[in-house]
Parts: sequence; structure tokens; C-alpha cells
Amino acid sequence: MRTSAYVALSALIFSAIPALADDVAGAKDHPLVGRYEGATAVFYKESDFDEAALLQAPHDYGALLDRNATKDRSGDDWLKLEGRVTQIRYEGPEGRSSLEVMKNFQSSLKKEGFEPVFSCADADCLTGKLRDNYLIGQQVDPTNGNSGAYQDHARYLLAKRGKDKGDTYAAILVSEAGSLIRQNEGESPF
Repeated sequence: MRTSAYVALSALIFSAIPALADDVAGAKDHPLVGRYEGATAVFYKESDFDEAALLQAPHDYGALLDRNATKDRSGDDWLKLEGRVTQIRYEGPEGRSSLEVMKNFQSSLKKEGFEPVFSCADADCLTGKLRDNYLIGQQVDPTNGNSGAYQDHARYLLAKRGKDKGDTYAAILVSEAGSLIRQNEGESPF
């Protein structure tokens, strides 16, 4: 079992797929979030100014089926930000639970002055009739393309650090299934 994650936030998925030897070209860890020891960056995108939508409350996936549900971020359950955005997806080392990895990220973020805004696990991240675990990954990490990547023991955290020049948000999604991890970080200059 491996763990994966994605950062625009940061996400980490542990999967049975062997770890890559090297990070994807150009990847670097975010200085405020870091990486879980032994994880490999498999996706990286950094923008000086972009928009991000971060989950801030349980999401009703089923209410969106008449639209493009995996890309709709229009509800109050999404925090919409503009500013510097970093997206990183990691593949984690074998033998780690999503709880262990999430606790590690929570501890690291706390040391950097972040406070939790919202957290959930598995189907508790969703409301309504469609509460399958893998759907949280489709919502938080739609660029992944692997709908089953977050189906086992998915955990999500949105944290905030306030500063004079603007707030910084970190969203972490961790799972024990699939092949990728996603971590998201976004700063707002407003």
C-alpha cells in the first residue's frame, strides 16, 4: 500500500505502484508545507497569479449531476481565492496510513502558524445521496484523472495562516489508494 497527495494544495496517495525514482521536472516543495518523508512529486504546477477553489465544508456532489459535477466550484462549500497558487501531487512511501501522513502534515502546518479551517474523512467530506469515498478526490483533485485514487481512507484538511500581506491557505488530501497525492497551497494578496 502506498499513499498519494496533491498540493495547490498538497495531496498524497499511497498506492501499490512502485515509487518513482525522481521528482517530476521542475518540482520543489512548498517552503511552508513541505513533503512527507519518502514521497515523490509526480505533478507540479506553480502560478504567480491564478485562482483556486478549496473545499471548506462538506460538498453535495449529487446535487450537481445535471452539470459538470467534478468541475463545479460554485457553492458556499468552496473557498474561492486569487493569488499565488502552487499545486503538487506526491506519491508516498509504502506502509504508511493516511492518518499517519495527515497527522504529520497537521503538525508541520501548526509549526508554521496554520490553523485548521475544515477537515473531514472519507464520505464525511460529502453530503447528499452520493457519498462514495472516491468522489472527494474527483472534487478536490480533478486534474488527477484516476477516479479511484482517493477511495480508501481519504482525509482532507484546509488550514489558514493569516499575515499582514494576506492569508495563506493549505489544503491537503491524503488517501491510501491510487497512485497520486495532491497538496494545494494558495495565497491571497487581498
